[in-house]
Amino acid sequence: MAEVYNKWSRKIILILFILIIIFPFIRIFTVNYIDGHDFLHYFFRIYALEESIKQGVLLPRVIHDGSYGYGSPVFSMMWAAPLYLGAVLHIAGLPYPLIFKLLILLPNLLGGVGLYLWLKSKYGFIPSVVASIVFIWVPYRFLDSFIRYSIGELFFLAFLPFVFYFIDHAEKLRNVILGGIFSALMIYSHQGLSLVAYIIFIVYSFIETWPQKKLLTRKLILLANGLLLTLFYWLPLLLYTKILHLKPDPIDTRWFPPLSSLVRSKWEGGFVDGQYLIMSFQIGLAHLLILFILNIFVLYRLISHKKVPSFILALLVLFWLSIFFLQPISTPVWDNIPLLAHLQFPFRFLIFPMIVSSTATAFLLSQLKKKTLYIVAICLIIVVVVENRNHLGVANKDVNIRDIETYEETYFVGNDMFPFRSVMKDIEKNKDFKRDEFTIISGKGKVITAKREDYQSSATINMDKRGIVQIRRFYFPGWEIIVGNKRIESNNNFILEVVLDKGKHLLKVMYKDPLFVQIATLISVVTFFVNSLLIGKHIIYKTSNKI
Repeated sequence: MAEVYNKWSRKIILILFILIIIFPFIRIFTVNYIDGHDFLHYFFRIYALEESIKQGVLLPRVIHDGSYGYGSPVFSMMWAAPLYLGAVLHIAGLPYPLIFKLLILLPNLLGGVGLYLWLKSKYGFIPSVVASIVFIWVPYRFLDSFIRYSIGELFFLAFLPFVFYFIDHAEKLRNVILGGIFSALMIYSHQGLSLVAYIIFIVYSFIETWPQKKLLTRKLILLANGLLLTLFYWLPLLLYTKILHLKPDPIDTRWFPPLSSLVRSKWEGGFVDGQYLIMSFQIGLAHLLILFILNIFVLYRLISHKKVPSFILALLVLFWLSIFFLQPISTPVWDNIPLLAHLQFPFRFLIFPMIVSSTATAFLLSQLKKKTLYIVAICLIIVVVVENRNHLGVANKDVNIRDIETYEETYFVGNDMFPFRSVMKDIEKNKDFKRDEFTIISGKGKVITAKREDYQSSATINMDKRGIVQIRRFYFPGWEIIVGNKRIESNNNFILEVVLDKGKHLLKVMYKDPLFVQIATLISVVTFFVNSLLIGKHIIYKTSNKI
């Protein structure tokens, strides 16, 4: 009878748990679209990606008609997992307003469930339920959801707990494969945060596993699997950065939130310690209380010469490192580690106190006796919910779909994700000026015929005097210029240009993925098929055993 009671009580608690983590996002269904900082950028990109998929280009390295027709390599330079989901859902028939709500609801729900699954095996049922609620009811998550509309960060947070879970269960081949898939989804949701996450995963694997070398090897293979699955994305990105001589922008001190703003700051922004903030960067009072208790607990254990789990010490180090990277004192580190530029903003380190405080919640609750556990758990849930109740406002945005359909006449698809910012500014100023596909900018001559297709353009040009012809395409590795039968493979200027001698010329420009992109993509495809075969083999084996 007791077992039946426990079974039903757990089911009721899980239902309440799901309702509590869904509740903050109910208001998104009261508006047409969510008016977030980055919302329009993602709308334009999802639409452009969808159009590309319909044309049979499943992985567009260059959006040929973006950025006023000059093209945009945005999907070569940034993550796209959430964008693919949005495009596929619309192709499947879902309306855009619903899709953009699901892109908020799904990752938040998935993240809560993922953290519960991970921590349940470490600290038990009740601690993991409460920790997951703490993980969802946190100011920075609501900032990402309702103010910034930062779906990349939300999907990163959705997949991250699953990677931890599969690392903990890497003794089975199935979990190594699934862990690799979730780590790949995480990388393709936000490569900057994933870079930091991978360092954490490696440290975590060593802390939890050493000296079990065989199991540690499995965990490292899991992480390598994720890297191979996304090699098509991150390897070209690194090489593009080198080829295009991209240098990270200096970190803007405006994005270092004042220390006091981490404790309390106005949700809509304002002045804090003489610095104007466009939004709140608070960690959350309840979460700071949890972190404070964790610090006291660890300090007491160390002073008493009692053992503290290495994982908990690592969590504490992660928290204080996050605070360090959130402050201007860390500027030299930001400036001297180029890969950190992929994070763009120091305030993104607010994600890690979220993870530390929620994990610390499960650990601290697991130290309590049963009766005390239930009381503290209920009180903590109430405190977290009440404290964050005013952070759930959603502003409405109306969108004319015709404006989205004309993405090629805007800079939104490309934004500033590639090194043509100065050129884009000039184009934006003169966006109503009609541009020809081929323009003679020096010398003397005439464009006799001109033709533009998706990934190539051609022209017949008669030059009376040697000069330069400019093509309405941004340079990006893969573009080739062919004059007659002569191939010009490199044209590393902002806009494609070619010098033509006096006479009549047949000119053609075309895009083709560079060899290193093709190889990286092939490796990712092969890795995907190997993973699929192993999973299929596992399913067949399990099915045959049941029969």
